[in-house]
Amino acid sequence: NRDYIITATRGGYASDTATITVLNIPPLYIQAVSEINTGATLTITVYSDTGTVNGATVTIGTQTGTTLNGEVKLTAPDTAGSYTITVTKSGYETKTRPITVKAGAAFPGFEALTLIAAIGVAFILLRRRRH
Repeated sequence: NRDYIITATRGGYASDTATITVLNIPPLYIQAVSEINTGATLTITVYSDTGTVNGATVTIGTQTGTTLNGEVKLTAPDTAGSYTITVTKSGYETKTRPITVKAGAAFPGFEALTLIAAIGVAFILLRRRRH
């Protein structure tokens, strides 16, 4: 439910104000991960009680996008911290959801590459010891 204040004015007449309540504004729902690394691609799905929502505006940090088939892909902020995903669409209740952005690896996949290199070096050293 949402309240609106309406004011009527006209020259020569006293102005009057009233509050109206609009009932049953449909809610939006956000589906997204709760944690992501800095600079990673974040997929956000927006839906309502009747299905996915097209044309919703989704914002996180300075990134803004519009849903297509209920989805939008945004880049996570470059600075680690707590952020809010905000979704708006005319005729729907605005929805927010917290997300944590963690400092990611300087080079994506660097940890796996380092592990593979270390195993390779260990294998070479073991072979040399046997000969």
